[in-house]
Amino acid sequence: MNDNKDIGNDKIDNYRLIFKKSVYLVKTVFGPNAFYLYVLDPKTKNGDWSKSFNKGLFDVLLVSFTRYEQNHVMAYKDAIKEELYYLMSNDNVLDEIDFISNITGTGTDNTKKLHAKFRIWENSLQQIIGIPYSEPRCFSWQLKNQLWRENPVCEICGQQIEVVLDSEIDHKEPYWRGGRTIPENARLVHRFCNRARTREKFLSNFQ
Repeated sequence: MNDNKDIGNDKIDNYRLIFKKSVYLVKTVFGPNAFYLYVLDPKTKNGDWSKSFNKGLFDVLLVSFTRYEQNHVMAYKDAIKEELYYLMSNDNVLDEIDFISNITGTGTDNTKKLHAKFRIWENSLQQIIGIPYSEPRCFSWQLKNQLWRENPVCEICGQQIEVVLDSEIDHKEPYWRGGRTIPENARLVHRFCNRARTREKFLSNFQ
């Protein structure tokens, strides 16, 4: 609070973007029940969603996703969801540390429980995704030239690309789904074809 008492607009804008990204990732991975516990009945062995919003779960999910980019998370979203359900439905006690006990009950904001719940969940994320890293979004100009010289054909429309400036490199496995920015995941396309496809996808999201 002391560091941010005179916060500037640039920093505020950056925090706002980070917050929105984290909310989007939580919503995409966990859906409308993101901040609710999934509780198993030991007698019936069946589970159901809690009726109450869980503040501890809200804290750990939102904060943990600020450390990752969209392309890190999307490729593992099913595994991440399964991991959270596992932690919520198992008495997985390790050195007297249990995820559920640290996000429920009394004293969930004390220092010990606060550190424990973040450590458990962040360790789980690292086992699934790995240590957060910055994957470049754009391919190099050198690679584009190389691909154009080798085979100047658009992989979207199948037509000849006459001039290298009319080309772009697209991710075969989409970046947002975890596709790497590496030569093996690159394809040469017309700039027009790539932009038209992106525009169609954008518009379809609002139909």
